[in-house]
Amino acid sequence: MKLYLHIGTEKTGTTSIQDFLVANESKLFDLGYGISKVSGIGNNRKLAAFSMRDERSDDFFEASNLTTVDARVQFKKHFREEFESELQNLAENVHSVIISSEHFHSRCVNEDELQKLKALLVKYFDEINVICYFRPQVELATSLYSTALRVGFTHTAVEFISNELRLDNYYYNYLDIYQNWVGVFGKSNMNVRLYGKQNFRGGDLMEDFCYSIGLDYSTCGFSSVPSSNKSINHIGQLMLRRLNDSLSRNESADNEIRRQFVSWLESKYDGKGFRCPYETEVKLQQKFDEVNRAVLHKAGYGASKLFSIQPSRGDLDDSSVAQDLIDVTLELWKEKSCLTDHEINVIRDSAVELEGKNVSAAIELMKLAQKFRPEGTYIKNKLATYEEKVGRRNQWI
Repeated sequence: MKLYLHIGTEKTGTTSIQDFLVANESKLFDLGYGISKVSGIGNNRKLAAFSMRDERSDDFFEASNLTTVDARVQFKKHFREEFESELQNLAENVHSVIISSEHFHSRCVNEDELQKLKALLVKYFDEINVICYFRPQVELATSLYSTALRVGFTHTAVEFISNELRLDNYYYNYLDIYQNWVGVFGKSNMNVRLYGKQNFRGGDLMEDFCYSIGLDYSTCGFSSVPSSNKSINHIGQLMLRRLNDSLSRNESADNEIRRQFVSWLESKYDGKGFRCPYETEVKLQQKFDEVNRAVLHKAGYGASKLFSIQPSRGDLDDSSVAQDLIDVTLELWKEKSCLTDHEINVIRDSAVELEGKNVSAAIELMKLAQKFRPEGTYIKNKLATYEEKVGRRNQWI
């Protein structure tokens, strides 16, 4: 029996692929392909968690209240029994199994963890084909920024991305990742694919993935699935960053406030988030040119192959950001008869963010904050400072 082991990487359409597999489970079964349910519906994360060293924990274990080594050992013992039973009881027509989780990329980072994974799999599979998508590291970090804001980070996009993109960060060092997996599963079993419409077979991710598992997407009659990844545009990101400034990352009550705010932003301000200026992106990406050239050459793409970066819109115009901020706060004001302290702080701090760039916009936002906190001393003082600044400027006009 054959296994197609899709390991991500993260932020390369893995959720879309997993949703596609779940939506087409029946059709895949008719074609002789099985998917694991014991490992998790869609994201087979439990198998990645099983492979981690017992002393290592992550958000999956924390959310499952598996906070001690003993608890994780018991979980892994139980999971192994269920997983092996699932494989032993596959229907006779199943000749291939598909397992998918981006957490193989981000959690299984040590050779012994991959060896543990392989030791479990080789008992049931004669052939294991590892499928891995790579994209430019600067794009990966840019996509990750929105996720970081959702869990409480307060850095600007440039700060976050610049700090992330280091050669010693395994998450972005594709050569280390490639060599880890090749060292355990073998070069002939490693299928490296390049993420991006310009690289996909037929210009489509699902068609490309199906090709990688030996299927012709155009003739199989698969159901298409809508994109499930919700995005927040640059204004939503800025508002969320300001909210994070006033919240704790560890308090459950604060996390619930953040979750509700994120849900509201996703419904109102979806779209593309911040990107670094193109010149900055190029400079950051160039740090990985040597390792990328090496891994792509090893993967069969040629000695000169490198990732290409599409030009970004660069820095957003301050006046445009200011107007969007005013619009978003006005909408928030119209929808609610009162605001929480945290929401007022977001408006107030957004004004402070703009005071050195667009004082007129800062005044508008601070006035909105004052409507909901009329006795706020800090807000009053800021408004007086802004208006004095505008008055001095008008004297020279």
